[in-house]
Amino acid sequence: MKVKLEKLAVVSRRELEMIDITDLMEGVVRDSGVTNGLVNVINQLTRRRTLS
Repeated sequence: MKVKLEKLAVVSRRELEMIDITDLMEGVVRDSGVTNGLVNVINQLTRRRTLS
């Protein structure tokens, strides 16, 4: 079994935003060489807020 771990950073421009990462993930899978399997995407939600 082949396991591949890839960490990517995607920057949002608004407080609430949906970003399509389909093309990015297709590239990661293609570059991994895996032809059959499962992709698991984990979102590490981080928010930067300034209190005034």
